[in-house]
Amino acid sequence: MQPFDLDLPDGIHPELGLLFASLEDGTREWLGEIGEPGIDTVCWQPAPGSYSIGGLILHLCEAEVWWLQTVGLGREMSAEQLSLYMSEAIDQDNGNWPEPPRQPFEWYLNLYREVRKQSLELIREVNDPSRNYQRPNSTVSYRWILAHLVQHDSYHGGQAVMLAQLKPRV
Repeated sequence: MQPFDLDLPDGIHPELGLLFASLEDGTREWLGEIGEPGIDTVCWQPAPGSYSIGGLILHLCEAEVWWLQTVGLGREMSAEQLSLYMSEAIDQDNGNWPEPPRQPFEWYLNLYREVRKQSLELIREVNDPSRNYQRPNSTVSYRWILAHLVQHDSYHGGQAVMLAQLKPRV
């Protein structure tokens, strides 16, 4: 029987460490399901303006940086980050997903891994998981931010897996 457990990072408040480990485990799972799609699969959109695997990964990168860095620590995203993640072009709330950069899956994975590495460093700066951060119409705790990212990553990761399975083979 194979044992399963979460790999809790050192140097993080235990509550945040558990949530971060959950985020990592969920990502591991959907990435394992998606396999190694080719460029055509990564960029495929089932309909014009619909999401793609590449677009979803860019959106996941942006969301993770925005929640942890901008909302949680009050540091604006750089112009380079906004451009790289297609922040101005992707409008997920209104279902507007432009074509992603025509790059291999490994390019997207490297970007995603770098964001996750930076996320771990940002989380290490937080000592109080219940500290509230003001948003325009609400307040959120850092604990909630990480829990939200776990859900967000799983939701969009599942979409990416489905796209990989649905892409017509030519």
